Amino acid sequence: MPAFLAWIDDDEPLSLDLLVAHARLGSDEAAALDTYLQTVVIPAARQLAEVRSGAAIRRARFQESRPSAPRQDIQLGIGQVYDIEQVTVGDATLDPSHYELEIIDKDPRVRRVGDAWPVGKVTVVYQAGIEDLSRFPTVLHWMLLAATWMLEQPSMFTLEQAVQEMPSKFVDGLLAPISIDCRV
Repeated sequence: MPAFLAWIDDDEPLSLDLLVAHARLGSDEAAALDTYLQTVVIPAARQLAEVRSGAAIRRARFQESRPSAPRQDIQLGIGQVYDIEQVTVGDATLDPSHYELEIIDKDPRVRRVGDAWPVGKVTVVYQAGIEDLSRFPTVLHWMLLAATWMLEQPSMFTLEQAVQEMPSKFVDGLLAPISIDCRV
């Protein structure tokens, strides 16, 4: 399971202005909800999209460890990986020329170049996320739908209240361009 290390981007990929326009909030309502939208609704919509798709959307650094090196590729647990920062086996950091990032059907892998992996615990530090969300308009639309749904379901943030679930069979197909097989 990947461990989150740090955000690379300062801002969420879904802008407040876009959400306000999509949700058709008036200026007074948007001003009253500003902090709530930016600190709760927008991050929750993005995180829900990441969980459903298995892919990082907001650019961040992650780390994964394995008790031992595999015989073949190291399959990473998050989609949209774009850079391998470091691979460590045991106490030794491998030279970047000894491995490469390979994407097969949206699944990211670290492929060993040359000899087999050395023996020992393997740790991979990498970056994942989408730099330009406009390349995936359906993902952006999914996040807008989820954020608007959250605004229409305020009871989801209080205890013991019934919540109408977002129709996942209808909208989750919007995440298909970045979705990977679940490894959990």
